[in-house]
Amino acid sequence: MTKTIIDDDIYDDFQSAFLNQMILSIKRAVETHIVDVKLSQKIVADVTFAVCCDIDGSSIMKFNEKELVPSLCFEEDDNKLVTGPSWMHEYACGAVDAVY
Repeated sequence: MTKTIIDDDIYDDFQSAFLNQMILSIKRAVETHIVDVKLSQKIVADVTFAVCCDIDGSSIMKFNEKELVPSLCFEEDDNKLVTGPSWMHEYACGAVDAVY
């Protein structure tokens, strides 16, 4: 049986790692088409922020006329899901700056 736990400390670490990986993936995709570094950075920041808003539940989503709020969680092992409040959109642009 899978157990879901709330552990803000480890969740924040997992979330930071996920945000960084997402930025690197978006950056690689953008840079295959755009050579200008400043333009690439701006596009990566905009896309990262938009995706993070969706993941964090900062964007309103509806399905069958009901509002949906995503809940991000990480599987630490086969029987443990770690979750907590998602804040990635608040740090998206600064994290992109750190990568560039």
